[in-house]
Amino acid sequence: MFRFLLLPLFALLAAVLVLPVYGAEGPLATSPPAGQAAAGRGGPGLTASGEGSPDLQAAQAAAAANADYEFILGYGEEMSGNWEGALDHYRLALKSDPSSSEIRLQMGAVLVKLGKIDEAVSIVGDEARRNPGDLRALLLLAGIYSSRGEKDKALALYGQVLKLDPGNRDALLLAGILYASKGDYDNGGRLLETLVSRNNHDMAADYYLGLIYFHQKHYNKAVSCLKRVVKYRAVSGSANFYLGVISDMKGDAGDASGYYQAAISADPNNMEARERLGQLYIRSGQSAKAIRQYEEMKALPPGSAEIRKKLAVLYIEDGNFAKAAVLLKAILAKDPGDDPARYYLSYALEGLKRPKDAEVELNTILKHNPGNIQAMLFLGGVMTELGQRRQAVSIYRKLLVVDKDEPEIFVYLGSLYLDLKDYGKALAVLKEGESRFPKDSDIRFYLAIAYQKTGGFDDMVAQLKRAIALNPSHAEALNYLGYSYAEKGTNLGEALQYVKRALKLKPGSGYIVDSLGWVYYKMGRYGDALAQLDRAVSLVKNDPVILEHLGDVYRSLDRRADAIAAWKKSIEYGDGDAGLRARVEKKIEEFRK
Repeated sequence: MFRFLLLPLFALLAAVLVLPVYGAEGPLATSPPAGQAAAGRGGPGLTASGEGSPDLQAAQAAAAANADYEFILGYGEEMSGNWEGALDHYRLALKSDPSSSEIRLQMGAVLVKLGKIDEAVSIVGDEARRNPGDLRALLLLAGIYSSRGEKDKALALYGQVLKLDPGNRDALLLAGILYASKGDYDNGGRLLETLVSRNNHDMAADYYLGLIYFHQKHYNKAVSCLKRVVKYRAVSGSANFYLGVISDMKGDAGDASGYYQAAISADPNNMEARERLGQLYIRSGQSAKAIRQYEEMKALPPGSAEIRKKLAVLYIEDGNFAKAAVLLKAILAKDPGDDPARYYLSYALEGLKRPKDAEVELNTILKHNPGNIQAMLFLGGVMTELGQRRQAVSIYRKLLVVDKDEPEIFVYLGSLYLDLKDYGKALAVLKEGESRFPKDSDIRFYLAIAYQKTGGFDDMVAQLKRAIALNPSHAEALNYLGYSYAEKGTNLGEALQYVKRALKLKPGSGYIVDSLGWVYYKMGRYGDALAQLDRAVSLVKNDPVILEHLGDVYRSLDRRADAIAAWKKSIEYGDGDAGLRARVEKKIEEFRK
């Protein structure tokens, strides 16, 4: 999940390729220039006391001087970044002093930089065989093997170094990291613990040991190591990032947010820290902060389409459909085949009250991907919104052929049949849904309505009570049961409690307020009923049933003119409902008598 070892490992190895050869101010202070080293050891034809003919000594001195000269020129080219030029000079230096370990090792390091790994292995490996006790050669060769993924060979060489020098910092550190990169956290941790115990200010050892503990889920130990890194290095993006992840997993949103922000401050391009911070804001309901975070991510390279899509979803959830649409259209302009972006665009268009445009986008998806379940589901909803219920029914029936594992399909199709007054089909679909998803409270709710429409009052009550048992916060089921009892004039005390529970869950619902007023009316509490129905009328404008109820209350209060006015409005806004018109006209006629 977290690729913490790979890049830092190679960065560290790259340093090791140079550090064993260079000192703080250029060539190692412990190693004289190449030619001097050769002369000091005794070059070809020289004894340790410098015996030999004057001509031979002069020739060897000239070769040594030339080796020094070419080595220094090579070093200068290397420092300026001209590695090919450096290699040319080192080759000339080695030609003048073929026995120099320093030149061979320096050449090996440059060959690695140039990607000439096989040649580097050859020259450094040869040096390691010639001088098996040379720690610099062993470390450099181990680094080369690591760089080309031959981890076991590298670990064997680090083992040789540690036999020669058990406290060697580079070998302990790099072998520990290498073991961890193989998933061997026990051996890696053991080596790094040894290093930390000897030097508790070694930030690299603390950092990688902290990550090993993280992967072993020893989070408290990981926190201790990573906090030391942060303490001794004020700007430490990676350490702060992992401290944030641990705090996030523990549910400490405040600390997690602080650590993620510190990681971003250290590295503004740390997209994983930004992503996690954005997700944290989403989970904690801080949508404005989440949007700002994703807007910043969008502006950073590479500005991926995935980040833009997540930002668009945040805009949609925040109700900013226009911004979401602009963003998603830009994504689709670059990649017309991005179905998720097109799906979100249809959502944004529907939010902008442009269902026809949403239909076009959804059909574009289904044209080349006819099995896209989510697109079909949403298209069914869009067609319902457009009043094309029969077409929506056709879509949901097709869905049921290919996918019966989504309870929503049974709910949508069943509710459509209810709207179309095709109660037999509604009952059949919802019964099948109930058999497949017995714990789905929405299926039971709509099944209850189907039973009510077909005269099965007791079955309706049973289904509503099961829906409420499955989901005590199902406001619609609570309201429907309370209202149904009131309509029947039975269990009015129980009805009142159900409706009050529903209203507590949805205090701004005019329909539930209407149910409360209707229960009061049935209980003969006309003053309470009038107060609630007046409020319901203010919440839901021009609803014919609520206006009918209001007229009934006025009638009970003997407010003749108000009753007739309310009933007439009920007929006016009844959209040609013949049953409602006949019922209300009869009330007006009887009251006038």
